[in-house]
Amino acid sequence: MRKAIFVLLLSSCVQLLSTYNCFALDEKKEGKRYFTAVAKRSVMTGGSDYEVDKINLFPIIENNKFGYIDRTGRIIVKPQYDDGDDLSHGMAIIKVGNKWGALDATGALVIEPKYHGIRSFRDHLTGVWSEEDKYGLKNKVGDIVIPMKYDFIIPFTEGLFRIFIDGKCGYANELDEIVIEPKFDLVIPFSEGLAAVLLNNKWSYIDKNGKIIIGPLQFDEFAGFGWFREGLVRGKINNKYGFIDKAGKKVAEFKYDDGLSFSEGFACVKLNEKWGFIDKTGITVIDFKFERAGVFSSGLANVSLNNKWGYIDKFGTMIIKPQFDWGNEFRGGLAKVWIGEKMGYINKKGKYVWKPTQ
Repeated sequence: MRKAIFVLLLSSCVQLLSTYNCFALDEKKEGKRYFTAVAKRSVMTGGSDYEVDKINLFPIIENNKFGYIDRTGRIIVKPQYDDGDDLSHGMAIIKVGNKWGALDATGALVIEPKYHGIRSFRDHLTGVWSEEDKYGLKNKVGDIVIPMKYDFIIPFTEGLFRIFIDGKCGYANELDEIVIEPKFDLVIPFSEGLAAVLLNNKWSYIDKNGKIIIGPLQFDEFAGFGWFREGLVRGKINNKYGFIDKAGKKVAEFKYDDGLSFSEGFACVKLNEKWGFIDKTGITVIDFKFERAGVFSSGLANVSLNNKWGYIDKFGTMIIKPQFDWGNEFRGGLAKVWIGEKMGYINKKGKYVWKPTQ
């Protein structure tokens, strides 16, 4: 049972990589660095909404080593690590050999790379785990806040973290006090005051007192695992995606083939093999014409035409012409882009701040 739950949770984590990156030993995809696969996945899941405009530390790759630059392209941390994550809540996860640690927003090493695994920071804490697969929490200065004793643990969102004990899930606070008993089959982190929980094959939303606020719902599954964004959440009924509000009321028809969370008032959705954008009333605001698309960030969204990525504004006007083999959303004024297997950064004018390197 424990192994099955771990596999399910790891799968969940992979699908939420930009917001909740998970790192473990020597994971690779198709012979490429796992970091690169992770970074490219974030374009379809949406980025972290934590002070993205204030980010000023960005991972780079040179000669297969990871370092960091600022938004002007100046090297802050010379390439030296075997892996490196985007900045999340003021911290960046790094890897040396087969051990994981973390840098702060200045590039200083604050958590020594000695852990079997580590998760991106949420609020001011991160999850770490030992070779015995026991999980605990560390803070930003590297202190153990909660000992490594849980079967599985996810860092804080909104003051609570998920715990997993004997195959059941609940929530605890920073004082390691269980506030919602582990009785659910699966739980999702809190967002905008609510969390999705699974019990007896039915999804519901609870508040921080454990009271059911919405549901049970008839969703096939939660798209994006039930995180509210801008007051709305995606769901899936009869294999079609739509959106509901915090009262459980449908606000966008369940007719789309796929969809991403709302960001800056728009959501990217897929219909008849093409991607477009809707507003919070479900009205189409940008036509369905893209092969793939991401989320709006800093007024621009990443879109793909003819297998090349570019960027549009909220009127659907192409601001940065499609020219990249892959392009992520803007974070901290820069967007991560690829030419082949080489990764670089552009600004909102489409000019390189860091030319693609590998």
